Amino acid sequence: MTEILFFTGFIILVVGADILVKGSSSIGQKLGIPSIVIGMTIVAFGTSLPELVISSFAAYRGETDLAITNVLGSNLLNILLILGISAIILPIPAKKSTTNRVIPASFLLTVFLILMMYTFNQGRNVVNRTEGIVLLLLFVLFLYLNKKESNKSKGVDGMPRVEEQPVLKSLAYVILGLAALFISGRWIVNGASAIAADLGISQSVIGFTLVSLSTSLPELVTSVMAAIRKNTDIAIGNVIGSNILNILVVLGVSATIRPLPVYEEIFSDLIMVLFATFVLFLMLFTGRKRYILHRHEGALLLLIYLIYITTRII
Repeated sequence: MTEILFFTGFIILVVGADILVKGSSSIGQKLGIPSIVIGMTIVAFGTSLPELVISSFAAYRGETDLAITNVLGSNLLNILLILGISAIILPIPAKKSTTNRVIPASFLLTVFLILMMYTFNQGRNVVNRTEGIVLLLLFVLFLYLNKKESNKSKGVDGMPRVEEQPVLKSLAYVILGLAALFISGRWIVNGASAIAADLGISQSVIGFTLVSLSTSLPELVTSVMAAIRKNTDIAIGNVIGSNILNILVVLGVSATIRPLPVYEEIFSDLIMVLFATFVLFLMLFTGRKRYILHRHEGALLLLIYLIYITTRII
């Protein structure tokens, strides 16, 4: 029964996140908040809502390894699986700003996270509450720099259109969305614990594989459909942006709720996320045709993911 609630919870989670974003965006529009700000905050953050809900609930319940591996698994899956499959279907172009600034920023942020976990705590491998707050403050800085860059490029190109709804409908969306996230978060965390116990494996393995795959499934479907329809304009930027939000916001909030101990097996996951980010940068920055993720490169990314995830499970 718990396993059924686990998978049902993901459906409720995705639907709840979607209607919460719609309702919040509409209310923001009515309050006069600029579309570009809504796009960079509420709408963009919608892709990381599933990870936030699950990691926050896991941290609250004391399942801290699940809170961390959910984020790391999602970030690795975003780069290797989602971009890999999408590029195999259709080569993906990347903006120069994404290759030259956003991907290196994601790489450096992962390095900072490793230092935070293993260096800044006098031998104790943990992300404490203070460091969680630091991550959230870095998110505010990230938003400021993004807004500044958007102002330079004059406008809202690439920003999702915000659909304005009646006030009562918007409020209903927000309330229903929050309720759905609360219920689904509990079901998923409880289910993950039960599945790990039934299979006799650690929660970190479940978080890194099954949970992260489930939370990233909507993005995977969306990216694959976009590639099939030859609409790949912002795919890489969205994926890397989601990875940055996962580290700054999801881990930031989770660590603020409860300090996150970092176990030895998680270190290899951190290094793998760092490696995948670096490989993606090399693929886009080198070669005769720069700023394009080619089919053979997508196949290599997918192969790396399959090999690592197999060794992680075994």
